[in-house]
Amino acid sequence: MYRAIIVDDEELVRQGLRKHFDWTGHGVEIMADLPDGREALNFLSTHSVDLIVTDVRMPDVDGIELAIEARKLLPRVKVLFVSGHADVRYLKEALKMDAVDYILKSVDLDELSETVARVTRIMDEERERDRALQQMEEKLTQSMPLLQERILASLVLDDLESDEPILNQLEFLEIPIDDSTRYCLLVIQLKDLFLPLHPVSQRDRTLRSLKIQAECAEEGARCGPCVCFRSRTGEFVLVLPMEQEEYETTLLEVSEALERRLIENVDLRVSIGISDRFSGLLNFHPAYKAAVNAIRNRYLLDEKSLISIDKYEGADLARRARAQAERALREAFSQGSAEKLGAMLLESIGQVDGRLSQSEMQNHLIYLLMLPATLDIDPEIRARSEYRDFPRILERYMRCRDQREQLALIQQLYEEAASLGGARLGAHAASIIQRVREIINTQYMDQLSLQNLAEQVNLTPTYLCVLFKQLVGKTINEYLTETRIEHAKQLLADPRIRLYDVCYRAGYLSPSYFSKLFKKHTGVVPSEYRDLLLSADGTPREDHP
Repeated sequence: MYRAIIVDDEELVRQGLRKHFDWTGHGVEIMADLPDGREALNFLSTHSVDLIVTDVRMPDVDGIELAIEARKLLPRVKVLFVSGHADVRYLKEALKMDAVDYILKSVDLDELSETVARVTRIMDEERERDRALQQMEEKLTQSMPLLQERILASLVLDDLESDEPILNQLEFLEIPIDDSTRYCLLVIQLKDLFLPLHPVSQRDRTLRSLKIQAECAEEGARCGPCVCFRSRTGEFVLVLPMEQEEYETTLLEVSEALERRLIENVDLRVSIGISDRFSGLLNFHPAYKAAVNAIRNRYLLDEKSLISIDKYEGADLARRARAQAERALREAFSQGSAEKLGAMLLESIGQVDGRLSQSEMQNHLIYLLMLPATLDIDPEIRARSEYRDFPRILERYMRCRDQREQLALIQQLYEEAASLGGARLGAHAASIIQRVREIINTQYMDQLSLQNLAEQVNLTPTYLCVLFKQLVGKTINEYLTETRIEHAKQLLADPRIRLYDVCYRAGYLSPSYFSKLFKKHTGVVPSEYRDLLLSADGTPREDHP
């Protein structure tokens, strides 16, 4: 039921409108009938209404002024103007006030009924929109924690190319993370996460997760506005603002206190990995990897330690050594060269020896040990090498008595993998690359991707790139482009084929891009190349755009 008032300085009009018209049948309740605009404003100061039916001309406060002041009190109130004067000026003023309608006092009941029905229909539509909007807001509120968790998980787990989209999402979801504050990440892994336990209901699992997050958030709040969430991989991630200068001490204090909290209040033992301090949204992913790496390598720092900081990731020297080792390892594996692997190991160790602390040196060695397991190398090599059972490798590494034995083990494992790579290279590489060339030669007009090519020959994209360049002497993209250009040249020899058809049949979607690429490889644009061909063999040129 909508609430309404009638305002008119003529009592007969007020009474007639109130008594002789079926307002209830239109879903409208008349709250009051008032003689002038001032009394109406006094009434509206204490009562809320949906509709004002008012005369335009009235002494003191007329209908136009009433509408203006009423909208200040009730912004969404509807106004239906009534007048005994067919006055154009008043009609224009009424329409300026966004009146829902305008009727004359001489109107019959049927016309009044149509007008009121139209007004209530407008209000019905507004109510429905409000109801739908409210439902959407309620759903958003209910799903807000899930949306927040998803965007935060993406922030730490995905290697983002741009921070603008995620920055907007963080702001929309009211997550207190920005691009300028310096942060540290705590990655909390549950000790019982991978242990066989008695069945736990989903409800209990959810409650425990919420309890863990609450404990983390409460402890982290001592550093400022923090965020705690569970990642897709099962760990809990605590994002701490860390602007203070003595931040390492604070980090360890928070971590130790958090460990005690989770033992005492949740009955859980955890491992906590800590990233170094960073800023910028694009650095969340590297910081997360650093914290996870700290957990992975904690036994090298202190076998009994539950908390470790990965300072290695922040060291420029060590980071450069890692990058160089990765490049060298990829090349050595692709060529099956044990000699290159041995030289790479010695060079990598020589770069950092005596310049890193003992714990950092141990981190560097464990990184070299794990490197083949993290690279995109040939799956068959990995399946046949010792790296198919990485826990066993770790066990062997831990039994080494000193750094010399550790390095010898790493070299042995590398050489074995390189030998497998060399054997596979000799037996299969030529046929594999020939197959790739056949695919390109027959499917060049399709939108070929590196991933698609790699899947067709059962290799990883990275390994396929290295192998193709080694045997063909050019990259896959260079070979594909040359193939397409050669076919385009053949098509251009036929004047009946339009230039844009040449572009599409050569495998390109953009004629302008095709033209630029063709000129880069031939020195002329496609139309000029056709002119040269046709003038050379004496074939008359037909104009085909």
